[in-house]
Amino acid sequence: MTITIPTIVEGQGEVRALPILLRRLGELYCPEHYLNIPPPHRLPRGKMTNRPDEFKRAVQLAAAKGGPPSEAFIIVLLDSDQDCAAEIGPRLAREAKTARSDFQITVSLAVREFECWILASPGSLNLPTGVEAPADPESVGGAKGWLKRNLPLEKYSETIDQPRLTSQIDIETARGSSPSFDRFCREFQSIVIELAG
Repeated sequence: MTITIPTIVEGQGEVRALPILLRRLGELYCPEHYLNIPPPHRLPRGKMTNRPDEFKRAVQLAAAKGGPPSEAFIIVLLDSDQDCAAEIGPRLAREAKTARSDFQITVSLAVREFECWILASPGSLNLPTGVEAPADPESVGGAKGWLKRNLPLEKYSETIDQPRLTSQIDIETARGSSPSFDRFCREFQSIVIELAG
């Protein structure tokens, strides 16, 4: 079965990184299905959280890429930054459903930053000797800065390094270290199973 997953993201790095992550999840959890992942629609976080009409329009555009709702679902992904993911997520999910109630839509927030999910898999980072990854990656404010300071990078580039590091994440390790990443993976699995059933 082909399952189409249109996505909405906030950052330039996620435009390239999220399709990589979704393909890896597909290979790991549902290799018998082909995932069609159109290029993500980028909508800055402020427009997602503060301009409901623009967010709903983005959901409608994503749905237009999805084909039949019985063979597709929409993923919205953004960083929680300093805000409470448990407050923003449900509100955006309600707004998304008013835009396209016929689609399954999951709204996921990476607690703090997408890069915290990368930090949740320290074994894949090839950290220099003597550098230890944070025990609680979701507590790190400024995960981009942490990566820049602790990896042999001249400069952390969201559009280059985020996709590259995403391709190296140990999925199961990251799930065990990051509750928001585990939730993202559980929702992905649950919807794929439901659509394929």
